[in-house]
Amino acid sequence: MKKTICFILLALISTATHSHPYFGENRAPFEYLTSYLYGNPLINKDTFIFNTFSTDENVVNTNFNQNRKDGSKTHITKLPTEAQKAKVLVDDSAANYIRGDKRYFDHNDPNCLKIISVIPVFPIFSPICQNTLAAKLPSVSNNGISGTWSPAQINTNQGGLFIYTFMPFGGQNADTITIPILIVAQINPIFSQIGPYNLNQHPDLLPSHSLDGISGTWFPPSVNTSSSGTTSYIFTPDASQCAATVGIDVQVNALIDTTEMPATAAWYSTTWIEGGLNGEYCDLGINIIQVMRDTLIENKLCRIIGVTDAGKYLKESEIPFYAKNNRIYFHEDNEWKLLYNFDAKVGDTITYSISNKAIYYAKYGIIPFPIQTGPFSLFVTAIDTVYTTSGKALKRFQTENAEFRDNSMQNIIEKVGSVDKLFGSNIIIVPPECNTFPQLRCYIDSNFSYKFVQGECDNIDALQEEKKMMLSIAPNPGVNQININIPNNMDLPLRYEVLSVRNHRVATGTYSSAQTLTIEADDLLSGMYIVRLMDMQGRLWIGKWVKL
Repeated sequence: MKKTICFILLALISTATHSHPYFGENRAPFEYLTSYLYGNPLINKDTFIFNTFSTDENVVNTNFNQNRKDGSKTHITKLPTEAQKAKVLVDDSAANYIRGDKRYFDHNDPNCLKIISVIPVFPIFSPICQNTLAAKLPSVSNNGISGTWSPAQINTNQGGLFIYTFMPFGGQNADTITIPILIVAQINPIFSQIGPYNLNQHPDLLPSHSLDGISGTWFPPSVNTSSSGTTSYIFTPDASQCAATVGIDVQVNALIDTTEMPATAAWYSTTWIEGGLNGEYCDLGINIIQVMRDTLIENKLCRIIGVTDAGKYLKESEIPFYAKNNRIYFHEDNEWKLLYNFDAKVGDTITYSISNKAIYYAKYGIIPFPIQTGPFSLFVTAIDTVYTTSGKALKRFQTENAEFRDNSMQNIIEKVGSVDKLFGSNIIIVPPECNTFPQLRCYIDSNFSYKFVQGECDNIDALQEEKKMMLSIAPNPGVNQININIPNNMDLPLRYEVLSVRNHRVATGTYSSAQTLTIEADDLLSGMYIVRLMDMQGRLWIGKWVKL
């Protein structure tokens, strides 16, 4: 029987030796008859076994070695006992395999081995970072197959696994193949908060790695705290980490400007309950103006002050206050407004404002309608000295309104404010049958206390002192003179003033005698007036006089 021998070129040899052929499929052992031709004629024929293997990169163990010179051709003839089709791969040297040539025994011709097709081989595509410039797809495979790609180039705009198809040109007996390429989504490095810092504070070093392990560099390379404000620091990741450039804002605060007003400041006074408008006109209650808490406004640490009236805290009365360099300000309408200037000198004119919420701070009780808030002007007419309960000297400013306006500060005690409470005295309503009048009783903080009356500052039992400090005025009602009996316990000289029911000062002056004080009243209009005397200790006596 004549046997057909097919001569098929499997590989061009580029080195001096052949190594063993290997399979590209996992199959049972096969026995092959091989012929080696160095030209013509056939000079050698061997039979050997290709054993089973697990991957296409394992060299098949055979029962003999092939060593042939360059240019030799290998012919493989299938034995009758072999399977109808098997995959065979051939290498071109001992260490360099041509992986991918698919060679099958044609089941239609069991005696011949022919090349069915060739699989293009490409290097492994490493994952590519999103939004980076990818290399061009190669137009020729490692095993010499040329063709085109679809898509034609790698797109890195979006992360994920994408399939690219290589289509060989015709006439190469090569397969179309698909290759997956992984685009790694961009990582945004994460950092713990950096700062804020105070001006000239020693900053931390900027971290060389993010919390998720991304390494990189910073610009600027370190935090600068020599000036206040917000600075952006840019972190640029090292290459090949698929990480994005990120910016971190670092805040450097200016030194906090802390108020000089003590956190314990409190003003105790008596007021007519509900302003004397409801219930019993003459019912007096304790009114407390005090610091409630701190807040930060425009980098100023200031005090929030509120009013507790007759045991009820009035949240709506809260106002931010700030004291610095012998001045007191309050914050309203997005600005700081001057209330007191304790550096004023005799003859100075001081312009000040009061708050829209001064209705809660009024001397005689809560005012149930809007009031003027200024700005107002006052003259400093005299400055003398008063003493705290511990003997500390404080300046007392005697003032007069520079113009006819509704608000009046009267006497002002350094660091305390007006003797008519924090915002002075505005429009008043005087219940005619009251024998006692509201007044400021004490100022207390952690540094000193100043008392305007004897007795406890916040003890309701002490309110009887109000009656003891009422003035004796005769004749009352009167026509052309106000005659005031000077109390025996007054510390002279004293300051007196006569106020209309609208809180307009109609007479004022000083008096040093213990004899009866007479004030001319010919020019006064008929009506009720309030007479006040204040001694050197700041104690206040009040009386009511009616002109016929």
